Amino acid sequence: MTPRDKSLFRWDSYPLVRPVLALIIGILIGEQTQVSLAFSLGLLAAFSIAYLGLHFLLTGNQKTRFSWLQLFTLLGVFIGFGMTLVTNISPKERPLHIKNNSKTTLAYQGKIVSEIQEREKSYKFEFEVEKIRTENTWQLAEGKVLVYLKKNEFLNDTSFINRADKIYNFDDELQIKGSPIETNPPENPSSFDYQKYLKYHYIWHQDFINSYDVVLENNFENQSLENPIKIFRKKAIEFRIYCDSVLKETMPGEQSYGVASALFLGIRDGIDNDVKKAYQSAGATHVLAVSGLHVGILSWIMAFIFRFLKNHRRLKYVYLGIILSVLFGYAFLTGLSPSVLRASVMFGIIQIATTFSKRTNVYNNLAFSAFLLLTFNPYMLFEVGFQLSYLAVIGIVLIQPRMAKYYTPPNKFVKYFWELFTVSIAAQISTFPICVYYFHQFPTYFWLSGFVVIPAAVGILGLAIATVCCSVFPAIISSYLGIALSFLIYGVNFLIFWIEKLPLSVIENIRLSFAESMLIYAIMIGLLCFITLPRRVFFYPTVLLCIVFSALNLYLNHEAENQKRLVFYQIRKGFALSLQDGRRSTTLLDSASFYNENAQSYWLTGDLLSNGKTQNELINMDSVYSENPSNEIVQIRDWAGGKIITWNNKTILWWNKRLDKETKFVPKLDDIEIVWISNNPIYTLSEMATIKTNYLIFDDTNYNSRIKLLSNEAKVNKIKVRVLKNGAFEKEY
Repeated sequence: MTPRDKSLFRWDSYPLVRPVLALIIGILIGEQTQVSLAFSLGLLAAFSIAYLGLHFLLTGNQKTRFSWLQLFTLLGVFIGFGMTLVTNISPKERPLHIKNNSKTTLAYQGKIVSEIQEREKSYKFEFEVEKIRTENTWQLAEGKVLVYLKKNEFLNDTSFINRADKIYNFDDELQIKGSPIETNPPENPSSFDYQKYLKYHYIWHQDFINSYDVVLENNFENQSLENPIKIFRKKAIEFRIYCDSVLKETMPGEQSYGVASALFLGIRDGIDNDVKKAYQSAGATHVLAVSGLHVGILSWIMAFIFRFLKNHRRLKYVYLGIILSVLFGYAFLTGLSPSVLRASVMFGIIQIATTFSKRTNVYNNLAFSAFLLLTFNPYMLFEVGFQLSYLAVIGIVLIQPRMAKYYTPPNKFVKYFWELFTVSIAAQISTFPICVYYFHQFPTYFWLSGFVVIPAAVGILGLAIATVCCSVFPAIISSYLGIALSFLIYGVNFLIFWIEKLPLSVIENIRLSFAESMLIYAIMIGLLCFITLPRRVFFYPTVLLCIVFSALNLYLNHEAENQKRLVFYQIRKGFALSLQDGRRSTTLLDSASFYNENAQSYWLTGDLLSNGKTQNELINMDSVYSENPSNEIVQIRDWAGGKIITWNNKTILWWNKRLDKETKFVPKLDDIEIVWISNNPIYTLSEMATIKTNYLIFDDTNYNSRIKLLSNEAKVNKIKVRVLKNGAFEKEY
């Protein structure tokens, strides 16, 4: 074992790592327990007093003897600090927060605090509330609202931005008529939790408004220059928009422009679905999301170019100034994107540490940057980008050098590709458990795409910067640069599409629970310790972790094999019913949902994978006829009012047509497990008096008034009712 390996397992070499781990534990405890601010402050104060008491009261020998107790109390301080950071954000600790307002809000006033994003049917922006109107009184308030301003016939697609009397922008003060609504939890099982996503961005409310509900109180240009931070951010947003317009004007291909804008500025609206899918299958999606990779590339390029300044006692300040200017200048270029700011802080701290100390420790640098970021925003811990960035860097630092030493390249050319390969492998090893947990797939040729996208990212960033910088000169210069940039991206896209078409380019539909992903990380740490340390004390714990992982995996597989479950999903203006038997599932859909793959991946894929369903057949109920063959799970037959669905010896009656007066129910319809109502086929419950059923299900194709009337009748008749507008219905047998 080398001295470097030996120091890896000495905690005293990493004084900042343990406090950050304690801070993370505190944030997790505070988020999960939702304790009060008073409790977390009390815990923080108690541990602080205990630590200071031990520090000042114990003598030298006693401090050595009770060092473990001092360490325990110090970690308790950071745990309490993490809990305090989280509880301080909670609306229940803020009396003025709009979530605590019990009266009806008629209007609210505040400022736009984000870039305005254009969508197909609306404009979206974040709005910071400053006061609300209840009844006849304005009162102070706080809280953020995600506002969707609907497009309508009174405004064309661009007049919201361009009309002289309707110029809304960052930090403009608006008065909005309406009442923000609280965001809802997921309507379908295991689907994306948008409520939690917004919460981690300090947003608890949404509002959907029309243009005539908005009054411009004060335009940003008319405000006094009192807040330089807001002015700086507005200029950053304006410069980002300008750079995007330069790329759009100078690059001939829309597909190439979309990739350049995403890779350079973080604007992903111009990327078509085919390109997204290809990069995802090739394991190169991270290139399209401006974050740590791009900032790391810029940091490396600048460090390589100006490395001659680093070793001089005075010129190293110039070196550091150039590096930090480029990193945070790029953050300015991307509109001060949170992901780029996070990466700039991380790499900036690493550059500062390595410039002023040759004995600096990268793990301490990472811990210090994480401490700063989490202190500023504790919810950053729950962002996928934050997790992947730090895991990838840790993997590269920890694993890549150990991999690289097993082969000595014969020349610099081979060495370059060998290092690129080992970097890709190391980053993938450290991130694949959490990637599979979040995205349910694994790109098998990620190492091959790394040879393409990482060098290409260097060239694309360089050409994009040159294109924007040369836009101040005659247009022909930036036009030629834009054409060169388009050709480069075209070549990269060609290779990415080629990688996507390789056999088994991506392994999809992988189920991995959170517990399993954490066990994999524990096993990886155990293996690293076992391989690196001379004493084999980690052998048996690692074997035990492998046994636990195998047992958990067998248990989950057994549960999936023997599961019989049905789920009515909440689909707006549509319907979806999943009938699951073991590993297989059959999902019945309306036409709109059947052809909408994005919607299916949003509300269906996660639920099926979390329950171990590896085979799923989709059936379009709008085109099913009695002569169509049924599959092994579900049998479907016609009847006058719709379809009769048989599954697991249960009968489900899908009633979506109004019956003629002469129509009689056939005897086989006397015992129905579920009556599924669509498209308003009945007016009163008396029309189904001959049917005996346990459940009455209303999907989103029914009128609200009809649902309310029939639901009240069903309760009188002691029939269980589920309205899918209020969320999915699931039942196991």
